[in-house]
Amino acid sequence: MTSAFLWVFVPLGLGLVLVSLHRFARISMTIGIAVCLLLALSAMAIEVDRTYFWGGIPVKLTSEMVLLGRTLALENTDRAAVLFLNLICAFWLLIGLLFDPIPSFAGYGVSMAALLIGAVAVQPFLFAALFVIMAVLISLPLLIRLPDRQGRAEVYYLIFMTLSLPFLLLAGWAADGVEANPLDAQMFSYTLVLFAIGFSLLLAAFPFVVWVPKIASQVRPVRVFFLLSLMPSAFFLIFQHFLRNYAWLGSSGMLSNALSFSGLVLIVFSGVWSAFQDDLGRLFGFAVLFENGFAFLALSVSGGVHSIGLILLFFGRLIGFAVWGAAAAVLSHHGTSFHFDALKGLLHRSPAAAIGILSAYFSVGGLPLLAGFSTRMFLVETLAVNGSLNSGLWLLVGQIGFLVGGLRLFSAFLKKKEMAGEPLPTAWFELLLLGLGVIVLLIVGIFPSQFFGLLTNFLAQFQYLPG
Repeated sequence: MTSAFLWVFVPLGLGLVLVSLHRFARISMTIGIAVCLLLALSAMAIEVDRTYFWGGIPVKLTSEMVLLGRTLALENTDRAAVLFLNLICAFWLLIGLLFDPIPSFAGYGVSMAALLIGAVAVQPFLFAALFVIMAVLISLPLLIRLPDRQGRAEVYYLIFMTLSLPFLLLAGWAADGVEANPLDAQMFSYTLVLFAIGFSLLLAAFPFVVWVPKIASQVRPVRVFFLLSLMPSAFFLIFQHFLRNYAWLGSSGMLSNALSFSGLVLIVFSGVWSAFQDDLGRLFGFAVLFENGFAFLALSVSGGVHSIGLILLFFGRLIGFAVWGAAAAVLSHHGTSFHFDALKGLLHRSPAAAIGILSAYFSVGGLPLLAGFSTRMFLVETLAVNGSLNSGLWLLVGQIGFLVGGLRLFSAFLKKKEMAGEPLPTAWFELLLLGLGVIVLLIVGIFPSQFFGLLTNFLAQFQYLPG
């Protein structure tokens, strides 16, 4: 058996089976959670190209699979990505099962994760774009709008994702040309430009950002949090995989400068606009852009983060998104609108949901004692060491704007009790889920070195760290 068959084609086939169980939403979602957890467990336990004896029979998971003349290869260095993406999928299926059982969600979710892992596996790289666009098309049925929202956010999403396809295909073709003739400076420039445009469209870099706040405000929360947690995480891993395959591009000073500029623009844009939002959904969309900006900046200052670095960087952000998404699912489950007017007095009506949202928001904003603070400090310290004073000042502008948005949200939640509506009923499992989420945010924020040290040691078994 090959690793690609186990971690790409088996879940893809199971995903198609789960889609057929759309009439049994809870059963299919429970099966989907089990499938994702088993895949994550297999990625932890099974090493590639190592022989195991099961019942006296030798079994070996080989790294390469040839399909239609193309190679799909998942090495030991890719097992952490398999674990990471399947855990994201399992978590949001669990939230969906608790608050918003959705027909076919499990099938589409498992299939999307499998295709995105396939995009990491396929060689040559240009075929990764085909796996990405298939994952995008499969995600479309999930993008059902909230009853009180008008708009066509899913159209914007599909347009930008589809536009990335030709640029990524051409970037892969041009990169192969540079490898054939390394002295061709013109082809190198073409590769860099095509690569930059393609991934800017995929990762919603400025100015291709319009679809993220739209989709975050128009689509039901469980679905949008799932989409905006899984897709950017996978796209950044694919981005890093591309740089690993074409090391000459990753070492380019032009690429580092482009990443730094793009990250700063995205941080300033999303941070400043967050200060003027009056809808919790749109605010989450700008939070995703804000985090993407910091991811670009981290890639630029570290000379190309290894996959373990990306997973560590995304871990803090995904904890915040998980708590925020769970709280938003609680509110949506009780029919609460996400406009600030409808959220007035939420600290009195649903303290657990309000504290969860505020903790998650300020964690994304890098507030001390919360999970996002340590990565923010790392970037600020790195910029200071590199003497990038102007970059640090622009970073501060975006950070202040984002925190102003959080203060406006806190002000709405803190309205006097007589201005609030009726208290929202809160089940025990909602309190448990949100309480655990806030505690994790605090533990990671207060003890970052110990927590990320343990996580780094755990991920080191996947051989991500350079020798």
